[in-house]
Amino acid sequence: MFTNVFHSDSAADCYENNGSSYRGTVKRTSSGSDCLRWTSAFISPEFNINEVEEPLRVVLGDHAYCRNTDNDDGPWCYTLIDDDISWEYCDIPQCPKEDPCLSYPCKNGGTCTKEPILNSYQCRCNDQFAGVNCQEVKCFDGAQHRYFLIGERWIRIVGDKVDNCVCVDGEPECHRVQYEDCKVNQCLQGGECRAVPDTREIICQCREGFAGKYCDI
Repeated sequence: MFTNVFHSDSAADCYENNGSSYRGTVKRTSSGSDCLRWTSAFISPEFNINEVEEPLRVVLGDHAYCRNTDNDDGPWCYTLIDDDISWEYCDIPQCPKEDPCLSYPCKNGGTCTKEPILNSYQCRCNDQFAGVNCQEVKCFDGAQHRYFLIGERWIRIVGDKVDNCVCVDGEPECHRVQYEDCKVNQCLQGGECRAVPDTREIICQCREGFAGKYCDI
């Protein structure tokens, strides 16, 4: 028995996805055979219209239009050839899929790439932006020489002070924290090391020309 509920929202001259929403008036198969009416007595052993739930009566009423009521690969119908009942996909083209990048969904100079299998897209954002559509502005920290995502936290050294920072709406919000000298300097390339007791984090103040958590870049 068919149990899916369908909505009448598809174009008449083509079908979308697998055609489960197709409501056009094509009633001929791909091989040129005429479709039987869904209420035809010939297909009663195959399909009894009286057993269909009420939402499907609009779809499978007293007509011969192609439909896809069982989540098949496309709209189909029953046919009668040489007194044999059979079924076949219908002669209906798939609707062309619109390129989602044509609407320019990627903001702030992001590059849009179409994902044809999912009929979707991906945005490749510039360094200072993030988000599905590159709509979020990252925070740039000059002391760390890098960008941070909204909500991301980090600790930095500014002169002889240590700041605890968080990225909020594209701007870093920082406050001073207590620190102590590292017992063992883990910073490379002559970088200065600080330790934050509250978080047990190690921060490196790298010399010019070096970067990274331990000045290893």
